[in-house]
Amino acid sequence: MYKRQEHLVYNELTVSLGAGRRHLLPTSMGGKRTDGENLEQVLIDRGYDVVTTKDEMDAVHVNRNTKLWGAFNMSHMDAEIDRPIYNPTEPSLAEMTAKAIEVLSQDRDGFFLMVEGSQVDWAGHNNDPIYMVTDFLAFDDAVKVAVKFAEEDGNTLVLAFPDHNTGGMKIGQYYQQMDYTATTVDDLIGPLEGMQVTSESVVAEMGGNYSEDNMVATIKQWWNIDATAADIAEINDLAPSVGMAYALARVISKNHTVIGWTTHGHNGEDVPVWIYPQSDAIGVIDNTDLPDVAEFWPGHPGPNTLDQLTKRLYVNVDDAFPGNWELDKTDPENYVLKIKVKNKTAELPISKDLLMIDGKEYQLGSLVVYAPLRDGDPSDGDMLTVVEDRVYIPQKVVKLINFRRW
Repeated sequence: MYKRQEHLVYNELTVSLGAGRRHLLPTSMGGKRTDGENLEQVLIDRGYDVVTTKDEMDAVHVNRNTKLWGAFNMSHMDAEIDRPIYNPTEPSLAEMTAKAIEVLSQDRDGFFLMVEGSQVDWAGHNNDPIYMVTDFLAFDDAVKVAVKFAEEDGNTLVLAFPDHNTGGMKIGQYYQQMDYTATTVDDLIGPLEGMQVTSESVVAEMGGNYSEDNMVATIKQWWNIDATAADIAEINDLAPSVGMAYALARVISKNHTVIGWTTHGHNGEDVPVWIYPQSDAIGVIDNTDLPDVAEFWPGHPGPNTLDQLTKRLYVNVDDAFPGNWELDKTDPENYVLKIKVKNKTAELPISKDLLMIDGKEYQLGSLVVYAPLRDGDPSDGDMLTVVEDRVYIPQKVVKLINFRRW
């Protein structure tokens, strides 16, 4: 995970809002980085406004030079329904979306923004109905912010889509002896209205005491569900295999709601795509076609832009400098690509956007990427066979090395 954060920091993004602050900080500062790097300081040195609360985010004065980084939790953001209770200083997904658009829209050339309602997936894994519903509504609020901007701007495309379903949530389930046509809106909504937090938080409120009396009382207090002795026994029987929060959500869903689930894992069915403004992408399309939807949209700079960008960002170093490079793995936390240039050696730290040569440091604008391939076992259906490790460099490296007089 901390290498992914390093990728984000050195990619020179204009805006990044979320959590995972521990992956920016070294262990000596309470973080998770074992390589000793303080990426938060790197961000500050590169001119970012680094914020850790909603109020700090709101207070950032935006202009054309603003670069904003928000890390609102050491670990992950709270679920939408839990946030006001346990972490009220965190912004909502819609608030982060609005601030990101405020910053990015300063660029006259336009912008690309990716917003993820990631915990809808977590809620599906949990089989937690209130978690699923409230985090999806939080995502819907973020989409509304984007669409409102697009309506006013008149030159912005909004794509909203999941990468997959999780949990197989369905309305109407065979455990409840209720005819489909007799199921009312109140039957669906009623049990959810009393739920104040996620199943994870209900379990946390139990404080490790999983006695029948304490579990019944805690479920009643936070979910307004009258759990029975049979419910508690079922939860405790299931918990060793899936965890207490999963067991709680699954059993209460099954026995006290009309919401059913098929799995704690991912599902393979078709998922919806919402597009504003209207698009020709109608019917069933492959998810890999979505970049084409964006690329060939009338407001986009033009076709082949993505291919051109890929070629600019990712050049196989062995194609550019065959036989004149090596990957120094002396420090297992920080590999360094070394390219021989006449009588000099250019050094490019992996996962950073830096080139050092002849005592000078150059910022590349995109990353040096190491792709460690692994041996494949065809007997397991794994067709990946390693030939050699690969390192990808930006085209800017080739231009700097080949056309500069050292």
